[in-house]
Amino acid sequence: MSLFGGKKEQQSAMQRIDQIAAGIDNLNRQQQALLGELGNIRGMVQGIGGEVTRLSKAIQDLGNIVRDIVSAQDKRISDINELYQRFSQTTDSYINAISALLGRVEQLSKVMEDAANSLIARVNDLSKGLEGGLNMMSAIDGKLSDVSQRSSQLLDQFSKIEQVATRLQAASDEAINRQRELEARLIELANKESELKVREENLKRREEELSKVEAALEEEKRRVEAASRLMNDLSNLSSGMGNAMNELISRLANYEKALKDIQEREAKLREQEINLKNLEARLQLEAARIEANAERLKELERKEEEIKNRLQELANRESQVKAKEEQVNKLAAEWERRAKELSELEAKLNSYREELSRKEKELEAVKSELENRRKELEGKLEPLIVRLTEEERRLAEWERRLLERERELINYQRTLVVRESMLVELKEKLDEEAERLKAQRAEFEEIKRKYEELVRQCQGQQK
Repeated sequence: MSLFGGKKEQQSAMQRIDQIAAGIDNLNRQQQALLGELGNIRGMVQGIGGEVTRLSKAIQDLGNIVRDIVSAQDKRISDINELYQRFSQTTDSYINAISALLGRVEQLSKVMEDAANSLIARVNDLSKGLEGGLNMMSAIDGKLSDVSQRSSQLLDQFSKIEQVATRLQAASDEAINRQRELEARLIELANKESELKVREENLKRREEELSKVEAALEEEKRRVEAASRLMNDLSNLSSGMGNAMNELISRLANYEKALKDIQEREAKLREQEINLKNLEARLQLEAARIEANAERLKELERKEEEIKNRLQELANRESQVKAKEEQVNKLAAEWERRAKELSELEAKLNSYREELSRKEKELEAVKSELENRRKELEGKLEPLIVRLTEEERRLAEWERRLLERERELINYQRTLVVRESMLVELKEKLDEEAERLKAQRAEFEEIKRKYEELVRQCQGQQK
């Protein structure tokens, strides 16, 4: 009985051993399958890591490209802003210069009219005073020559101002050419913007690829978690098998080490995921910056519209200048007509001189008295003549200053900034000279009045 009982225990022990062996075989097969699965997971993780590295590098390259494009766009926008500011300052200075030129032309036209009227009035006075004596006639002829010389000087000044207007027209043409260059640059900027949109679409496609990679990473993460749970179950099963499962426990320790490696790689993948999110945030910032640049482009379009309005205003001012030029041409024609009248008056003066020569014998008796009167008048007129000489010297100084301003205008054409500052300076100096001319004209009119009073006194004494 004991022997039979011992056989049953042996059989049960053998069955137990067979079950353990079968369990070990199953565990070996599961271990092999798990190792294969781990190898596949390792290969997939390595492939995913390489793909993530490649995508990270591609995203960095795209970020560098986007930064380069944005920096180039910022530079172009700053250049366009600078060109717009310079063009705005240039158009403002041109408009101010044209306005000053119009005022100067009006002043010169008034001066020419006043000079012509005073010339005709003076010729009439001289024709009436011819009977007063030959010496008085020669003095008046001298005054007429002075007036004609000053009128020729005024005509020369007017021709110089016309040259300045021509130069301003050339400067306006240059400003129009710069506007065309600005439009070309805006077109180029629009092309760059379209290229940037294409690159943004490429970035969106890359973001979609990254989202797919992230989904694949999530799937692999779930598979790793399932493998981890499976390893935990195997660890619980092996703990109940005793000393016979020591080898299996050591193998499971290796599996746990492999799982730790997998967890470390999972942590690395999470880091890469965080990096991808950071890159996505950077891309969003770049997109916001691109939108800001688009707003700046809209602002540039608005400024371009303002430039067109300024050009239209400049064209209107040019039409006004042309109208003023027509008025000046009419004044010049009127001046020529009055010059013809002056020549006719000179012919009359010649006839009067012939008549005076015929009456010279009759004036011999009065000549001595006139000589005495002449000396008295010379004594009275000497300070006036000195003052006239001083005025002529001041006029010569004014002509010299005008020549200096012409040289300044020539230098002004070299650079745009120098032209603007010198136009402002020339306007101020011309205004000062106009005030001085007005003062000189008032003084000259006072001298003329005193001279006419002396002439009337002489005529009264002769009578």
